[in-house]
Amino acid sequence: MSGYEKSSISTKLLYEGFRITGSPLSVGAETPVYLATENDIKDHNGKYFIKKKPVRSSRLSYDEALQEKLWNYSIKLLKLNKE
Repeated sequence: MSGYEKSSISTKLLYEGFRITGSPLSVGAETPVYLATENDIKDHNGKYFIKKKPVRSSRLSYDEALQEKLWNYSIKLLKLNKE
């Protein structure tokens, strides 16, 4: 599983609600479609992608204490703990 930068895609809601436009659907879909269909990226599993290129994710994403805190909070929210 890889991550990708989610860009705003132009929608009526985006324009009517905020008076802004985003990228056309074809542009916004390029990276996730690439990741789902390209065989040459098998060695990039777990990477973060922007415009079909692997890049380093944010500094916070490497904070193991924060990862643990998020994991535990998610378990609590989903009521998956054994308590």
